[in-house]
Amino acid sequence: MTFLVPYQSLPVDQSDVRYVHGPDSVVQAGVPVGETIAFEWRDSTVYPGTTRRFWVHVPARYDPARPASLMVFQDGWWYLD
Repeated sequence: MTFLVPYQSLPVDQSDVRYVHGPDSVVQAGVPVGETIAFEWRDSTVYPGTTRRFWVHVPARYDPARPASLMVFQDGWWYLD
């Protein structure tokens, strides 16, 4: 049995690809900032000897007494800014 996995390669030259931040991507006066906390995970039983860094952003208005949403990005530190 053969399995086909859909795949589309990226263009070879991506030098003209630019991401431009919009107005919601800049710090704005009067908007609470929150805190981004860095962690390092060193005790993986699945992949022993590996280290993983991850960050958790805690919004300024976070209230531990109320349920909170969680968004996970699995692409490393690219989303920290």
